[in-house]
Amino acid sequence: MNVTAMWPLVLPVFPLAVVLTWGVLRYTTRRNMIDVPGARSLHTAPTPRGGGLAIAVCILGGGAILTATDRIPGTLGMSLCAGGVIVAVFGWLDDRHGLPARYRAAGYLIAAALGVWLSGGLPRVAVGASALELGWAGIPVAVLAIAWLTNLYNFMDGADGIAAVQGISAGAFGAVLFGMGGQWGAATLCLILVAACAGFLIFNWPPARLFMGDVGSCLLGYSFGMLALYGERTGAAPLLAWWLLLLAFIMDASLTLALRMVRGEKWYSPHRTHAYQLLVQSGLGHRGLLLRFLLANFLMLGPLAVVAADYDLLPLAALTATIFASALWYYTQRRHGAS
Repeated sequence: MNVTAMWPLVLPVFPLAVVLTWGVLRYTTRRNMIDVPGARSLHTAPTPRGGGLAIAVCILGGGAILTATDRIPGTLGMSLCAGGVIVAVFGWLDDRHGLPARYRAAGYLIAAALGVWLSGGLPRVAVGASALELGWAGIPVAVLAIAWLTNLYNFMDGADGIAAVQGISAGAFGAVLFGMGGQWGAATLCLILVAACAGFLIFNWPPARLFMGDVGSCLLGYSFGMLALYGERTGAAPLLAWWLLLLAFIMDASLTLALRMVRGEKWYSPHRTHAYQLLVQSGLGHRGLLLRFLLANFLMLGPLAVVAADYDLLPLAALTATIFASALWYYTQRRHGAS
C-alpha cells in the first residue's frame, strides 16, 4: 500500500461521518438523550449527546475493512476493533442510560487488557538511541496506561469542539509519522479517524448542536492508545511522539486528577477545575479556547513531534514540552482556580 492507494479509503469517510452524525442528532433528540446544564457544566443550553457514535462507526468500520483487506496487520486491527467495540458499547450505554463509574471503569479496563493482549504487549520503550526493556511488566503498564488514556479523553471532552480537534490534530500528525516510517496502512487508519472527527465537528463547533458523549471520546482515547502501541512496536510512531501529540490532554487531566486527590476530593465526580474549563470560565469562551488549542497543536506540538522523531530528539522534546505544559497548567490553576 502507498500514499495514492489510501485516499479512496479515506475520502468517503468525511461525508459518511456528516450523514451519520446528522442521523444520530435526530435519534438522540427524539430519544431525549439530552445533556441538561448543571452547576458543573460549561454549556448553558440543553444539548443532545452521543454524537460520537458516528465517529465510532467510522473508526471501527474502517479498522475492520483495513484488516480484512490486509492493509493493516491483524495485531493492530484486532486490538483496535475488539477492545474498541467494548469501549463503544459501554460509552453508548452510559450516554443512553447512565452507568455507575465503577462499571465504566471495569469495562474500559477489560477493553485495554484485551487490546494489549491482541497487540502483543509492550516489551520495550524506545528512549532515544536506547530502549527501556520492560518484559512482562510492560503488559500491566500498557493496560493501565490505555485505560487511563480512555478515561482522560472523556474527562477532557467538556468544551465545544475540543475533543474532535484533538482527534484531528493527533490523527493528522500520527498519519505523517506512520507515513514517514512506511506504515501506510496505519497512516490510512489515522486519516479515517481524522475524517470522522471532522465530519462530527460540523455539529460540535461552538456553539455545539450535539455533544460527542462517552461513546466517541472514550473510543478516541482507546484508539490512540492502540495506535501508540503499534507505533512503538514498529518504530514508525514511537510512544514519546504520541506523548507530544496528546500532551495537552494528558497533562491537564493527569495533573488535575492529582490535585483533586491531594485535596481529598472525589476525582471521578463532575467538576469544573481542569485548566481548559477554568479558561472557558475566565471569559475566554469556547471559541477562544478552541482557537488557542488549534494553534498549540498544529503549530507547536504536532510539528515538534514530527521533527523530533525525524532527528532522534524525542526524549529531549518530550521532557521540555512536558515541563512547559506543567508550568502553563500551574499558572492557569493559580490565576483562575479556587484557592
